Amino acid sequence: GFYAIPEGITRRCWLIFKIFIYGGHDGVVNTLTVILGGIASGTPPTHILAIGISVLIGDGLGMGLGDYLSAKAKNNLSKVSKKDNCGKLSTDCKIKKMK
Repeated sequence: GFYAIPEGITRRCWLIFKIFIYGGHDGVVNTLTVILGGIASGTPPTHILAIGISVLIGDGLGMGLGDYLSAKAKNNLSKVSKKDNCGKLSTDCKIKKMK
């Protein structure tokens, strides 16, 4: 990645920490927006609580799935790039080979 991993911390721990910070920040902003919108519209507190919880769950699942798919795509691209020896992006190599 783009970040230097602090000494004494494993790469896996650092990535998990980074995901929690990124996902947590996004989740807090989205949930706060939904809650404030509910308060401003005069929605009953029990409905706001239910909607807030569902937003937290949905946002967490969405962020987790997005991170998983992006990491999987990055790993697949690096595996293909290592197999191709044309010195360019693997997608360029595949296009040239198919022609």
